[in-house]
Amino acid sequence: LLHIFFCLLKCIKLENDRLSVIERDNRLLVEKMSYIMRTTGRIDNKNDYEAKSLNRRKREQELLRMTKENHAILGRITNCKPQYKVQKWDEDWQKAVEYMNSIARYPRGFCSLQNQKKQKYTKRTPKRDKQKTNHLKDVCLTDKPEKGKERKGTTNEHQSENQGGKVSK
Repeated sequence: LLHIFFCLLKCIKLENDRLSVIERDNRLLVEKMSYIMRTTGRIDNKNDYEAKSLNRRKREQELLRMTKENHAILGRITNCKPQYKVQKWDEDWQKAVEYMNSIARYPRGFCSLQNQKKQKYTKRTPKRDKQKTNHLKDVCLTDKPEKGKERKGTTNEHQSENQGGKVSK
């Protein structure tokens, strides 16, 4: 029992020593930080020297050489005559059109002419469409179809449902 007591005291003493070391280190750090804050500190972090390259002259010479080469290539490109002949292209296209017309089943533009004819017929129908829609609105509002004109696709069941009646089977 006495042995356990001495071990506990020893552990407590070691813990106190460790805490006192930590506290002393913290106090020293705080003093150093306050000194740095009050003054400029001990270390000068400013570099006043210019960066010097050992191969600067070589790089400048290489850049100058590449610039001269690029100018020479540009001069050769601008002095070169074009190889494409637009007139020859146009003649070739005209020949191709002639070949297409000679082998085609229908003349060129036949399809667009048919589409224009269809549009002419559909353009004159809006008045009829307005009359139909007005007629349908009238029928829907009154819920009674006109005599002798029953709508296609409707049965007696649907007509009676529209009138509010119930269908019995």
